This record gives sequence, C-alpha cells and structure tokens, in this order.
Amino acid sequence: MEPVLSEPIEPKPGIGRVVIVGRVLGSLGTVAIVSTLLTYTLTRELGWMIYGKTAFGSVALLVYLMTNSSELSRFFTARATLYSVATIIATGGFLVMMGALNFISALYNREYDLTPEKIHSLSDQTEKVLERLEKDVSFVGFYRPEEPERGKVEELLGRYRTLSKRISVDFINPETDPEAVKKYEITQSGPRLIVKVGPLEVKIRDIEEEDITNAIVKVAQQSTKLILFLTGHGEPDILDGEAEGLRDAATALGDEGYEVRPVALFDKQFVPEEAAGLVIVAPRAPLLQPEVDMIRGYLALGGHLMVMLEPGVDAGMRALLDDWRVALGDDVVIDPNPMSRAFGFGPEMPIIQKLEEHPITRGMKASLAFPSVRSIRALPGGGSRPKAVEVVKTSEQAWGETKYEAGATMAFETEDVPGPVPLMVASTKASAAVGAKPTDQSRLLVVGDHEFATNRFLVVLGNKDFFLNAVNWLAQEEERISVRPRARGGSKLLMTENQANFVKFFAIDLIPMTILAVGVAVWQVRRRK
Repeated sequence: MEPVLSEPIEPKPGIGRVVIVGRVLGSLGTVAIVSTLLTYTLTRELGWMIYGKTAFGSVALLVYLMTNSSELSRFFTARATLYSVATIIATGGFLVMMGALNFISALYNREYDLTPEKIHSLSDQTEKVLERLEKDVSFVGFYRPEEPERGKVEELLGRYRTLSKRISVDFINPETDPEAVKKYEITQSGPRLIVKVGPLEVKIRDIEEEDITNAIVKVAQQSTKLILFLTGHGEPDILDGEAEGLRDAATALGDEGYEVRPVALFDKQFVPEEAAGLVIVAPRAPLLQPEVDMIRGYLALGGHLMVMLEPGVDAGMRALLDDWRVALGDDVVIDPNPMSRAFGFGPEMPIIQKLEEHPITRGMKASLAFPSVRSIRALPGGGSRPKAVEVVKTSEQAWGETKYEAGATMAFETEDVPGPVPLMVASTKASAAVGAKPTDQSRLLVVGDHEFATNRFLVVLGNKDFFLNAVNWLAQEEERISVRPRARGGSKLLMTENQANFVKFFAIDLIPMTILAVGVAVWQVRRRK
C-alpha cells in the first residue's frame, strides 16, 4: 500500500495572500497596541519601547483594515460576533478583578523571606535598635538615578522604613545639586550615604546592614556607657591588630555604642565609678592584693566584672571568685567530638552546639568555639550569698583533663572532670550601694578561655555575638542582646534602571506578547482555510 502524501494547504478561492498577510499583521498589531499598557507598567516611562510598539501596531492595523474590509463587514453582522463580544466582556471583567487584587496587595504590602539564611530580612539586632528609636532618623544619599549602587541602597533602606516610621530617606543627585555636595563634603571616592539625628550625623562608607545599624546607634543613643579593660599584668592590648590582640573586640563594642578604654589600677584608690563594666583578660602576672581588694569593693557596690582566665592561671583572684560562688578548674577541657575536626580544630577546642538558657544566649543558634579552655563551675549560693549559674557547657563526651602537662596522655580517667563540663559562670547579687534600686545588681562573668575573643577567633562561628551579648548582659543592657547581621550567601546582579527596564521588556513583555501574537495569527489563518 503506497503512502498517501498530504498536499500543501492552499488558500480558498477568493482569499489571496495579501488578505492572509493583512490578517497576520492585524493580529500582531492588536497585540502590540494592547500590550503597551504592560510595557508602561514595567518601565514607568513613555520611552522608545512604547512608541515603537504603538507605531508598528498602528501601521499593522491600517494594513489589516485595507486588506480585509469585506471580512470586517461580515464579522460585525454575524451571529458569532455576539459571542465574541460576550467573551471580551468576560475577559475584561477578569482583568479588572485582577487589577483590583493587585491594587489591594500593593496597598497592604507584605513580604515573606523564604530563603534559608533570611538574606532578604533585617537581623534581630537591627529590629531591636529600630524599636528603641526615640528620635527621627534621616538618611541622605548622594547618587545619580542611573547608578546601580542607588538601587541597592534604596532596597536596603526600604526594609528599615518598613520596620520604623522614624526612618526617612532622601536622595540627592550630586550633578544637579552642587551646594548640597559642598555642604556635606561629599567626594566621588568617599562615603556618599549620611545618617542624621538632629545636629548629629555620621557618614557610611560600606552599604551593609551592620554598618547602617551601627551608624544609627552612634547618632541616636542617649548616652554612652564605659567599658574598661584592665592593663598592667601582660593582658592582650585592645589596640593590637595582630592575631592575639583584642582590637576587633574593642571595635565591635564601639559599634554597639560603648566607649572602650584601658585602665591600670596601680595608682588608683578605687575602680572608676563611671565604668559600666570592668574586663580582665588573661593576665600573665597575678594582680596585687590592693587591686583585688579594689575590685572586690567595686563588685559589692553594684559593679560589673568579666574575667577570662586561661588554664593553670588564677591571677590571684581565686579567693574573690570563690566568694562569688565561682570555682576555677585545674584542667584543660578535651572534646573528642568529630565536629571540632570538621571545622579544622583539634580536641583541645570544644565546639559548643547547645547553649544553656540564659539572657546572654537568648536567640543564639550558632555554635561557639573555645580554644584551650578550662572548666568553670558554679558553687551553691543564694540567700545573702551571690547566685551563680552555669551558662555554657560542653557535650557529655567531653571531659576536663587534669593531667594536661606537655606529653601527657589525653584519656579520661577517674580524677578527670566528667562531661558535660561547664565553661562559663554568671554570678549575681543585689547591689549594696547606698540608694541602689531593687533592680540594680552586682554582676560577675567568668570564662575559662580568652582566645575566643581575640582577633583570630572572634569571627569564628558565633563567638562575636556571644562576646558582645556577654558584655551587654554585664552592663545591664539586656535589650541589646541579639543576633547580629553577618556576611550572607545571597548575591545580586546590580543593573541600572535602564538595564532593568530593558530586561523586563524582553522577558516579560516582548517575548510573551510575540508568542501570543503569532498564535493568534496562525489561528486566524487556519480557521479561514
């Protein structure tokens, strides 16, 4: 049986190719004219895209009218026209309904960040800062409308405005307002975003959430609390930028709104009373007894003390800590958990994955890393004595190795401290100062390690949040305890406004409308054959 070959479809007699071309152009022109509304919605300007589509659509429809006049006459007198009109009305009603829904959604705008790391949401710290604002905060950005950086600034500051009505944003084109450029001393290579509260202003160089939030804190806070770091016994320097220094920790405290200064007690009679907290970090030499007595008196009168002591060192403070129900362990904590090796660390650096319930750890989910840490235990207290609680503990697999001399075998034995091993203790007692409020407390924090706060390890895991939260709790600034913004995995393609409109025009307008127009044209031709 021979195959039957299909013959090419030819137009019916009386319908020439010119008529078919007219119908195709009519379909294309109709879609082009109607879709100009979509083009304007995407670009928000009467640019070449709209003019081009309007011109093409007009010419195409004119050709259709000239080549299909008899067809149009039959169409408007046919019964099917009634059904077509009904279809158009139904379609129009649907479009009106969708437009109303779009208007309502724009009026009651809600955003939901479904990314795993919440890369499109502001951090817990920023939300708390904005909640505490008591004054209006205004931002002034010096960017040209076509600059890609302006889009990033607008988007980020838009999130701030969503959370607080006290935030206002204004953009100035530096090319059209040279007086403002001169007033704010703006340069092309310098910071171009300014945050203002009354007469105070701060320039922001890096357009990241942490930098913007820190700038708000600097200009909006009512007062600055002083944090002192003890010196004179071989402690790490808060100005030292090397791996073992504390410059990054001091800078982070400054970003939190604290004033940070070193202090030596040799030539003083008491700890400066204006200090919101005194921090003692890994002294290599013991404190003198007059210094210890000075610190003891400071604590009794509502002072706040944080002590970080490395294994094998008590710095002459064992008796004072014992009075505050804190016991120093003579050991080094060993954690065989393979998680440490997964992070590139050894068993001498426990990775703390589960934190105890305490204001310091509230909201924290990141793990902590403590290099070469000793155990710190809470002793029974209460009544007239301080109340001590253990804030950080290792896993049950860890232990406190009492034979930690060089060359000793690291294996759990009966004289070792079994896990979970406490690494940090917080102790509190009502202030004995004259006129003290019932809420005024003397506070003591003791950590069996200091390296977690050094430049080398501060940025490891959740160490930075933990250190800052500890100081905030120490200074009775619990409202500042939060999880801070960090470097996020999300990345964006920055485009100018014209580039973005061009992409939207092709992706959302031209390509779909072309496909629709071709489909309508093919349907028009085939139904007449």
